[in-house]
Amino acid sequence: MFEEVPGPPVCPYHPAIAARIKRSAQVTAAIILDDEARQMTGEISLLHLGGLGLNPDSPEVQEAARTLHALVALGLQPANIFAQEVAEMRAKAAGDARKVGRNNPCPCGSGKKYKKCCLNNSLG
Repeated sequence: MFEEVPGPPVCPYHPAIAARIKRSAQVTAAIILDDEARQMTGEISLLHLGGLGLNPDSPEVQEAARTLHALVALGLQPANIFAQEVAEMRAKAAGDARKVGRNNPCPCGSGKKYKKCCLNNSLG
């Protein structure tokens, strides 16, 4: 079997491949977090995908969603597999939420001002 190595996975072959793997894990974590938010509020959430500059129809997001469905079909827990990325995104989102002013663009990526978009959701 494979021996687990502590720390994030590193690709010894090429830095671009390692960066692409990390980005894919971040997109997957964003999908997990946005889905958790949807389950809690009943509303569609694009906060984390928007924070990565992505929309749900992008090929990168579609590929990550297919990977998530495959992991679930195998009986695996994607939130556990991508726990490090999920934790990093939660921390970043919490920090971003504190920095957003009422008149700043909303971090969800809607293009609206924060006060007209997600301010009321974050207060309740």
